[in-house]
Amino acid sequence: MKRNIFLREYDAMHPIYCHYTRRNNVNYFGQKSMAKKRHIKWDFTFYEWIEWWVNTGHFHERGVKNNQYQMCRYNDVGDYSITNVYCDTGSNNKKKQLNKKSCIFLNVEYKSISDAIKASGLSRPEFYRKHIHGVNNE
Repeated sequence: MKRNIFLREYDAMHPIYCHYTRRNNVNYFGQKSMAKKRHIKWDFTFYEWIEWWVNTGHFHERGVKNNQYQMCRYNDVGDYSITNVYCDTGSNNKKKQLNKKSCIFLNVEYKSISDAIKASGLSRPEFYRKHIHGVNNE
């Protein structure tokens, strides 16, 4: 089901439309493309993405650096969708991932995801494709 981002009447004075720039369009498609490369479903239209960022209050502080705000998924699982994302700094998001102390893989608990990858005999990208994102190209 395709959503039309122009369902609402265009109002040049609406605060959302000032963010309809080429740079933001590039940023949107860059984030969408990166999610696709990581085999993560993307469920934001450009309008929803802009609206979500504006509503966080950190629109002009977003970016890929540790001190900048990012769109993060709860527990780093699931789709990028309006109900499964929150806004936080890159460093806080990384800390949350590092605090995950164990990993269960094939009913065996490992101290870390790195240990599970070593036990699987797969490379990190192969492991993520097959076991984290559920993509199997065989």
